Amino acid sequence: MRNKLLVAAVAGLIAVAIPGGGAPALAAEDTVTVASLPLLTFDPAFARTVQDLSIMSQVYSSLTTASFVDGNLTGNLAREWSDVDGKEFTFKLVPGAKFANGEPLDAHAVVWNFKRLMDPATQATVITDFNLITSVEAPDAETVIIKTSTPWLELPRRLSAISFIAPEWAKTHNPKVEVNPSGPYTVVDYDFASHVTLKRNENYFGEKPAFENAIYRVIGNNQTRVTSLRSGELNFANGISPLDVEQLSSLEDLKVGAIPGRRVHVLRFNMLRDNVKDVRVRQALNYAINKELITKTIYRGQTSPASTQALIPGQVGFDETMTPWPYDPDKARQLLAEERISVLWRRASLRLTSPTT
Repeated sequence: MRNKLLVAAVAGLIAVAIPGGGAPALAAEDTVTVASLPLLTFDPAFARTVQDLSIMSQVYSSLTTASFVDGNLTGNLAREWSDVDGKEFTFKLVPGAKFANGEPLDAHAVVWNFKRLMDPATQATVITDFNLITSVEAPDAETVIIKTSTPWLELPRRLSAISFIAPEWAKTHNPKVEVNPSGPYTVVDYDFASHVTLKRNENYFGEKPAFENAIYRVIGNNQTRVTSLRSGELNFANGISPLDVEQLSSLEDLKVGAIPGRRVHVLRFNMLRDNVKDVRVRQALNYAINKELITKTIYRGQTSPASTQALIPGQVGFDETMTPWPYDPDKARQLLAEERISVLWRRASLRLTSPTT
């Protein structure tokens, strides 16, 4: 068991080149160039990184989609949905959707995809996020019913990260390195280490994208992304450092700032260690950390301390009445000085670790 110490609700820091007015602008009005980290796969069963999921959303379809800007949830392949007690979800699909090879993207294809994801033989990495799903059925070509073991009102939002491939096509192709698109773009060419070039899919069943061409350039170095934005080589980049956001804000042809993030940075207590088993120790550590100072200095005020919950505004279950844990070093010292705690704490050591893979 591990308890969490909530530190900061993280915002997504972005910079966008705005056409007109002077220096950096769109290289061509029908093309947008986006900074990306190296891609790993085209297969939705193994897509977990931001960059892979970003490409998936451009070339494949999902039941729902969440806005990158404000997190607003809308339908993609699903035109509407409803639930019974948060455990049985019924999705009504857009009729006539197809993959590029002509295969129907209907309810039966959706069910096949979920069976593939949940099949242990697939060894899908994404399905670990969906282990509450007990069944996925298609009573007809335009209806998908998903049942869960417990109420899960967040499911429709989580499904925005699950894209679908064509069942028959997959029998003779490798989805990790090949694409049979159903989304707003098709893949023209790619090299996972350097770029992915996309072209608008004229047969897409949904709203046509604004740009005919989209180029994802792999630029892992933050300073190189900033330089490319300044020169006009890039039209969009995220993951900009808070310090660079301040500097780029002075350029009139760049729109720079933060959008609401979907993550909360936390420190987790290892409850197997004796020195944090007493709740007063964990409370003291919460009181001792100045989260407001961290967000104002390290993040340059682009985010804020998280409230005492692992949810963020917009997520189902978020409680607006809950506030961040206050900074009170005197209270922290008082707790650690209490009988039995002070003796234990004097002999204790505190080690911070972070996973590297």
